[in-house]
This record gives sequence, C-alpha cells and structure tokens, in this order.
Amino acid sequence: MATNDRARRLLFAALPVAILCTAFSVLYWNRFLAASAGSTFFYLAEQMLQGRLPYRDIFFVVTPLSAFKVAALIHFFGDTLLVARFEGALERTIFGLLLFFLLTRFCRAGSAMLASFFTIVILAADEADAIVNYHIDSVFWAVAAACCASFCIGGKSSRVGALFAGFFAALSLLTKQTTGAGVIAALAVTGSLLVWRTGGIRALSRFLVPLFFGWMVPMGAFLWWLVQTRSLTPFLHTFLTTSTSKGSLLAVLLRPAMQLPWLFLAAAAGAPLLAWIIRKTPRGDRPESIFNVAVLAFGGLATIALAAVSVHTGHWWPGSASSVPSPMLVAITNLTIMSAVTGSAFLFFDYGWRFLKGTMTEREQQIWLLSAVSFAVAYMLSLSWAVYSPMAAPGIALIAGLALDRLEGAGAKRFYALVAFLLLFACSSISGKLTWPFQWMYWAEPPVDQARFASTLLKLKGLRISEPTLSLTEKIAHLVQQHTKPGDSLLVYPYFPVFYVVTGLNPPTYAFNHYVDVCPDSICAQDAATLRAHPPDAIVYMVENEEDLARDELVFRSGRKSGSREVARVIEDLAAGYQKLLSSPVPGSTRVIEVYTRR
Repeated sequence: MATNDRARRLLFAALPVAILCTAFSVLYWNRFLAASAGSTFFYLAEQMLQGRLPYRDIFFVVTPLSAFKVAALIHFFGDTLLVARFEGALERTIFGLLLFFLLTRFCRAGSAMLASFFTIVILAADEADAIVNYHIDSVFWAVAAACCASFCIGGKSSRVGALFAGFFAALSLLTKQTTGAGVIAALAVTGSLLVWRTGGIRALSRFLVPLFFGWMVPMGAFLWWLVQTRSLTPFLHTFLTTSTSKGSLLAVLLRPAMQLPWLFLAAAAGAPLLAWIIRKTPRGDRPESIFNVAVLAFGGLATIALAAVSVHTGHWWPGSASSVPSPMLVAITNLTIMSAVTGSAFLFFDYGWRFLKGTMTEREQQIWLLSAVSFAVAYMLSLSWAVYSPMAAPGIALIAGLALDRLEGAGAKRFYALVAFLLLFACSSISGKLTWPFQWMYWAEPPVDQARFASTLLKLKGLRISEPTLSLTEKIAHLVQQHTKPGDSLLVYPYFPVFYVVTGLNPPTYAFNHYVDVCPDSICAQDAATLRAHPPDAIVYMVENEEDLARDELVFRSGRKSGSREVARVIEDLAAGYQKLLSSPVPGSTRVIEVYTRR
C-alpha cells in the first residue's frame, strides 16, 4: 500500500512538471528566427536528404545524431523550421520529467518537481539557445543514461537498465562527443564501484557487459554508416587532425578556470559554503506532502504568468522596455551554471569519501552516481565554452533538489524561503528570455511580444518574427534569388546558415561555417584557395570588426590568429569585382551585413 501511495504521489507531481515546462516553452518557442545558429542542423539535415553527407562532402565538427534526427523530422513532417522547433520544445518537457524521476530516487516529490522545473528554465537562459540545440540534446541523452543506470545500484541487478544506460550514453556521444565521453566514463567508473561494493564480481559483470553491448549498438551502427558512405577517413581526419580552432590543449582543459577565474573561484568557494548552510538544518523525517506539491505547482504557474505579464507590460522585472539583459541577472545565472561544475565536484568527493569508508546507504549511492554524471557533463561541456546553460543539467537539479529536500524534511521556514528565492530567480530568468529570446553573432532579436509577423518564405512558415529581423532576412533572400539561378553557389560568412536554407543554394567550399572557434585553420586555408579558384555567384558577408575578432581569438584560441581571416580577405578581394546589392545594419548591433553578386 505504501508503494502504491508513493507511486500516486509521484504521478501527481509529474503532471505539474510537464505542464510547467510546456507552458514555459510555449511562451517563446516559435517567436524568434535565430538566423546565426538556429538553422545549423536543419541545413545539414537538408543536405543529407539530398545526398551530401557530413565529413565526406561537408565539413562538420561534431558527431551527427542531431542532424539525423532533424533529417527524420523533415522527411516525415515537412521541410520547415517549425517542425524541428516543435520537437525541441517537446524534448524540454520530456527532459524535465526525466530529471524529476531521477531526483525522486532520493528527494521528496515536491522538491524534485521544483528543482526539475527550475533547471529547465536555466537550460534555456543562454542567449544562443535556439530550442534546436545539440548541446542540450547531448545532455538529454546523458540524463536518460543516468536514469537507466540508477536501476542497477543499491543492491539491484538490472541488466536491462545497464543495457539502456550504455545505449543512451552512446547516443549522447553521437550527439556531442565530449558530453558522451564524459557520461560513459562516469557511469562505467562510479557505477562499477557501486555495483562491485554491493554485489561483488558477478554483479559487476552483470553491469559492465550489458553496459558495453548497449553502448556498442549505436556506435557500431554509426561505424557501419561511415564505412558504407565512404566517410570514415574524413571523419577520422576531422576529429584527430583539425583541432586548431580551440586553442592549446591546456587552454581547453582549464577553460573554466582560465577564462573566468573569478567566477570559477566564487563557485568553488560557494559549493562547500552552501552545503554547510543547508546541513545546519537537522535532517527531518517529514513525509512527502501532496499539499506542498500543489503549492509549488501553483507557484510555478504564477511565476510563468508573472514573467509573461512583466514583458508584455513593462511593469515588472526586467520589463519589455529593457534592451539588454540585466547584468545582475547574467552574473547570478553564470554563477549558478558554474556551480554545476564545482557543486557536482564537491558532492562527488564528499560522497566518494563515504564510499571509501563503506558507510553509504542506497540513497547516498544514487546521489554519488548522479554527482559523477553531473560533473562529467558540466565539465566536458565547459571545454567548448566556459559557462553556458546546457551545463546546468543535471547538476543544478541535483544541488537544488538536495537543498530543498533537506529543508522540506525538517519542515523549516527556510524551505519556503528557498522556494521563494528559486521562483523569483526563475521569474527573472523567464522574463529575461522573453525580453532577449536570441542573440548570437551580433544579431539580437527583440522581445517576443514584438514577434508578430509571418514570413512569405516557405521554410519559415509557422514562425512569428519581429519586423527588423524578418525584413532583413526576406530582403537578403529575395536579392540572392533574383540574381542567381538554381545550381548557382552562395557563400555566407561567417555563420548565418538560414540563408542557405531559404535560398536553396550551397557554398562552393568544404565548410559552410567559418566561425573562429569552429573551422580549423587548415580548412580555412583550403576554402580560401577554393574561393579564389571558384568564386561564388553570390556572397552574404558580415563585415569583420578587428576588435571583436581579436577578442574572440583571445577567448577561443589563446590569442592565436584565426584561419578565418584568410577567408574574409578573399571575400573582400572578390567583392571589388562584384555588384553590391545591400549594405544594412544587423538588427540589435552596429555590425553591417552586405550582399554581393557577380557582375
């Protein structure tokens, strides 16, 4: 009977998680364009469906599962950006449910519900999150793997759980190699230690063998695909010999500490301090409360509603009148995200010490396993960028869930104080997202309440876009289409793949993205030579800014000059013999985007 009551409470709490995550995404999922990065996998998926494959025909720097997924969506549901956006929004809701059920291994339902919803909000906080986000896809599969592995510890023996843990870990690797490598290492090492401690060598073999075979199924299929499509050699070349776009190995491995030292130190100091503050509250044994679940669900809905009203009226924080994100909100959000690295590491070593002493309960084993996965995911993501929102899961859910559960169990007033803080933080973050839905490559989009216009371009059907963004996008697309014919070539520099999508044209180069931290120097040199030998029929060019470029080179490459400079020089040389059709400011910035066609 007690088990049935527990199951009913979990289902009662799971429904608000799904409602809250869905309600949040509905506010903005189709109300921005994301011209600079949002169409990357969509363009690659279209090329795959036309027979041009990554690695063999198109330079691509990550593993291709997200492109396969979008290609399947286009094939079955239609060739529009809206389809991929809808799937991405739906994935956020499923992601919230995965986090919820994972946290209920050691948290009360109400605490797990709020921690899961809060984490989904933080996941979307990044200014370059376009809903279709392969970073978050990779974390989604990592969390799914952790959920399956959680059935294998605490004296249990679940070969099926281990099999699917390996399977989902492989999907994470096939989405983003660093995340996938981290999660399989965390599961193999920490999971093996826990299984061995409780069940010995035989239990260890029942965990590792299915974990390995589950991992090998997707990896074997991917290897077979590479061989069958003659893409294995260029794939290996891409991943083994073209890493110059990321800077030195030391700069990559220590990126969080070297790029943002003060933020890293603050997060590192804050982890044990937060643990000490929370643990000052005696652990209580108050049972799960349906009332708490209902109150927190109502609080979450009120938070989303207040955030929406704040943006549409401008009466509350941060308000629709704000043209830039609040510096304080950005700082607090970045500190929170960085805590996913330092806080998970603190929990891993803290519970690892308990493992060495041989005193771990089943609940503590679950926490140790998830702390290992959380640290692996957050740290491996930080190798790409020191702090950005995909790092938040599952680490922030783990930290928030443990803090809430400790205070909820004691029945302390501090529980309600922490709930109020998290909901206020979530309200500010949601308001910030609705005010600043997307910005990358100096193209910033205004608040979602200004995204009221539909495009005449078929690929953008169903999206609602702001006037400045829509006007410039359609103008560029129409100019290119008027001055080219099917089969002509188009070069877009450095990184606006939406123009390949809406015009149906392709670049003459191996890479379609020459951004400073993506395209290796050798590929840039190769493509520069290609452009001189085979000039494109049209060019969409965002004029380089030396100060911005030097800053990006310092951040990404430890100050080394980027090979993309050579591509830009070739474009400027070619432009002298082309007809300039347009020179327009990029929305939300002082940068200029130009359109050229051959005379």
